[in-house]
Amino acid sequence: MIKNILDYVIFGSGILIRDEKLFSEMVPETMKAPILQMSFKMKKKSAFTLESQKNRKNNADKSNQIESNCNWNTEVILGRDCDEYTIIYHKCGLCGLGKQEGLFHLVKYMCVLDFMSVELMGGILFRTQTLANNGTCCDFYITKKGSIWEENKSL
Repeated sequence: MIKNILDYVIFGSGILIRDEKLFSEMVPETMKAPILQMSFKMKKKSAFTLESQKNRKNNADKSNQIESNCNWNTEVILGRDCDEYTIIYHKCGLCGLGKQEGLFHLVKYMCVLDFMSVELMGGILFRTQTLANNGTCCDFYITKKGSIWEENKSL
């Protein structure tokens, strides 16, 4: 129920919610959409392969060449085997977009999606900081569920 029309702004073809509590609850609910669930679960078969890690690194290296406030700057560190790898985001495209639109305070609520998407792909995400929470980077250490690295996380 809309209590104050100023809490809602029409933005493009959707509604952008400025209410932090509502936004923080809405974001994880989006991952319950069947199409998103299916998309991430389909990646489960290939998410933990050395080929996938190398592709992710190559794609990050190419993307890092693009100058934009709304792009990511990503460092992918290949794992000791296919069951673990590290991703360090030195720049976050969502943070850039949030700042551009004056909504940076909402970006931190989107970080929960990282945990949810990795879990759907059969992994576990360990992270100590995010750029959206004023960290120096977003440090992802990702392990396959049930692997030896799950209990011996290196981050």
